Amino acid sequence: MIIDGTGQIARYAKSIPGIEEALDFAAGAASLAAGRYELSEGNYALVQEYETLAPSSLAWEAHRIHADIQLMLEGSEVMGWAEALEGEGPYDEPKDVILAPRATGLAAFDLRPGLFVLFLPGEAHRPRGNAGIAMRVRKLVVKLRMA
Repeated sequence: MIIDGTGQIARYAKSIPGIEEALDFAAGAASLAAGRYELSEGNYALVQEYETLAPSSLAWEAHRIHADIQLMLEGSEVMGWAEALEGEGPYDEPKDVILAPRATGLAAFDLRPGLFVLFLPGEAHRPRGNAGIAMRVRKLVVKLRMA
């Protein structure tokens, strides 16, 4: 996992293929409608709008094929990171996701405008959380095909 300021995202371009395209897309994402946008090389972007929820009500997730770059456009959420999923369900290949009710080795942080987080395949995370009060958010998630 990498968490950094959005002004620093370009420094990772040599190490992580697709970051430059994600950065270019992110520059115009604030004005886009919610939905899925196809990029190149099996990459795609999701502009999401939703209400944050109590973290205890949310599932943990991990991916096998795609890395996630997540940038908050409006609002903020409590994002969870974990060393491993616990009690995981079956892999959903079309959605490239494994869900689990629990995880071990937990950490949490606020994702807000001006920050991005990158989760590589296999890294457990829990998006959409709130800090006790539900908040409407707009977020950009860019899925980078890594496998």
